Amino acid sequence: MTPCRDLLVLRSRALNYLNRLRELGSDAAVSFPDRGAKLTIGHVTIELQNTWSLFARSYILSWTLTPRRATGGRIRIGKPVSDFNNAITLLNARHKPHLTVPISGTWHRRDEPPWHDPQVILTSCLDLGCSHSTQVQAAFSLSTAVFQHLPVFRNFFGHRNLGTANAARQIAPQYSIPSYLHPVEILLRKPAGRPYPLVLDWVDDIATTIELLCD
Repeated sequence: MTPCRDLLVLRSRALNYLNRLRELGSDAAVSFPDRGAKLTIGHVTIELQNTWSLFARSYILSWTLTPRRATGGRIRIGKPVSDFNNAITLLNARHKPHLTVPISGTWHRRDEPPWHDPQVILTSCLDLGCSHSTQVQAAFSLSTAVFQHLPVFRNFFGHRNLGTANAARQIAPQYSIPSYLHPVEILLRKPAGRPYPLVLDWVDDIATTIELLCD
C-alpha cells in the first residue's frame, strides 16, 4: 500500500488483503490442529498487524495530497507540508522526539512513527490540522481492543518464548477464553457471544475501522 489521492483506492487495497487473510484464517480454523493450520494462524496474525501498519502509514501520508474521501469531499490539512519525508519529520517531533533528521535527509523506516498505534493517527490528525478530525475520532471510538491486543499476539509469533506466550494468555480471559490454552488455540476460540474465532473478529474489526476512516 502507498499514499493515494483517492481514499477509495487505498481502502480497496487494504480490504482486499484483509479478505485474503480472513480466508486463510477461516481455512485454518477448519483444519486445526494440523501443523499447517498453526503456521497459518501465525502468518495471519503477523500479516494482520503489518497490513494495519501499512494502511495507517499510507493513510496519514495521503493527507498531504489533499485526498478525496470515499464518500466525496477532500481532506485538507492546516499545516504546510512539502513532502512525505517532511510530514514524517513533523510527526516524529511528537512520537520520537529523541531522533534527529538523518544526514541523508531521508528517514529510515525503522525510525518512523509506530504506525500500528492508533494514537499516531489521532495525534497526527490534530498536529497537522486535518479537516476530518471528528471523523477519525469517531472511527476509533467504535473499535474494540484489537489495537491493544493484536501486537501482543504478533510479538508471540515473532519471538515465541515463555514471556510472550504468557502475555498473550493473560488477554484470553477478557474474551471469556481459558488462559491455559496455547496462543494459537486462543485465537481460534470464539469469544463469548461471538460467531467467529477471535482472530477473524480482529480482521473484521480492523476492516470496519478502515472503512470508517476512509468514508
